[in-house]
Parts: sequence; structure tokens; C-alpha cells
Amino acid sequence: MSNHHSVRLFMRNRTWGWGSAIVCVIAILALAAAMSVSAQDACTVTNTPYFTEYHGNIAIDGNGAPIGAVIEAFNTAGVRTGCFVVSFPGVYGYMRVYGADPATGTPGMSGNEPVTFKINGALAQTNPSPVLWADDQAQHQVHLTAASLPATVEDLAAEKVAGGVRLSWTHVGSGVDHYEVWRGEMPYFMPILAEAVLIAPSIAPPANIGDLIEFTDTTGHLGDPAIEDFYVVMVVGANGQTSLISNRAGAVDFSLQAGG
Repeated sequence: MSNHHSVRLFMRNRTWGWGSAIVCVIAILALAAAMSVSAQDACTVTNTPYFTEYHGNIAIDGNGAPIGAVIEAFNTAGVRTGCFVVSFPGVYGYMRVYGADPATGTPGMSGNEPVTFKINGALAQTNPSPVLWADDQAQHQVHLTAASLPATVEDLAAEKVAGGVRLSWTHVGSGVDHYEVWRGEMPYFMPILAEAVLIAPSIAPPANIGDLIEFTDTTGHLGDPAIEDFYVVMVVGANGQTSLISNRAGAVDFSLQAGG
């Protein structure tokens, strides 16, 4: 199936009969389904016999969330317990949010546990609040609002300089409060977790979009072939939201031995 879909709607005059209105509704719904296919493929959770369902309005930056927006629900341990892809602007549901299943060891929600919602990866505010999960297999109206995530750094680079590793990237644009630089010893380390070190907690943005930003890590392990350093940058927006992780850059030493 092609990833590109288009639907053309024609209006020949200002008076629509029921037939033409039905055709347009069908066309719009077909477009919504087509646009949601790729997102739905990644929007999966493990089903259990225990669940409740949520639905309601959904807004990003004060506007109805578009077709294809992804709504996720998490328990307090960070396990995704529900997922829904928006197929009609501004509304979601019914989204099932599943409880843990002791019989299979499947993790999930527990009774009276708060549900955390995210919209396209951004933390959502709920109305009502808090939302406490129950295995009632009933429908509950919960409206969601969120701010967009900041733009993501995509051109992080690293180079060896006197005294350390110099990192550089371009300023992604307005709405940036500051940048964070994280270091880890595994190529795909995750920021915030114990395996990562926040080596620059607050780098101020420059004046103009596209300006070069540089930071030199003088506390790494350059020169030690037993330890490899890898880096990512995250953007923190004025609203406190953090961006997705940047591309990864690394500094690796190799120990060479003379041949026999």
C-alpha cells in the first residue's frame, strides 16, 4: 500500500443534496483511515482481560488534534497500557487501557492507580484530574490538552579537540528555553536513566535560528580505549516540555597493537 493518499472533493454548486453529502463524508473517513495506517501499526499494547475505556476531546496548542495524532496511556512505572490513533480531528476514543494480568505476568494498571496520558509524546493535562484506573470495563469521558514538543536537534556532531570532545549543532528555532547535553557509555543509552550523565544542564540558545552552538566535554574518557563516550542533546521548551532525543554522536578510542 502506498504511504501517500489523496482524496479530491468537488462541489459543482452551492446546494448539496443528501447524496453528495454522504459521498463527501465517506471520502473524508477514507482519508482519515489511510493517514492513520502507519501510526496504528506502532500503536499496540498487550491486551488483558482487565480494562476500562476513555474518550473525549483532544487539543494540541489549543487546537483540535489532527488525524494521525497518537494518544498513549501509561501506568506509574512507565508501562504503556493504552494507545489510540486519532481518526477524526479533535476527538479520541474509545481507548482501552488495560490492567495487569497476574496469570500471565503481563504488566499494566492497578486498581485506583493514576493514568498518565501523552499526545504525540507530550505530557497531557486531563479534565477531570486525576484519572484513576479501575477494572470496570466502562466508558469514561476524559478531555486531553497538551503543548507541542520542541523541535529535535538532528545534526549533532563530535570532534576531538585539545582537552576533550567538542560537540556542535544548529539552533532549532524559537520557543527554546535551553539545551541539555547527555553522555553515556553505550551507543543507545537513554537520558535521565542511571546509565546517563547530564554534563550540561542548561545551554542558552543563540539569537538566530540556524546559529551554531558548541560545547566541549572536558570530563569524558577520551584517551581511554576501555571506555567509549556517546552524546545526545535534548531541547527544553519554554513550557518545560522536552524534545525527542537528537541524533547520536560518539568519541571512541582504539588501542592498536603491533603485528607479529
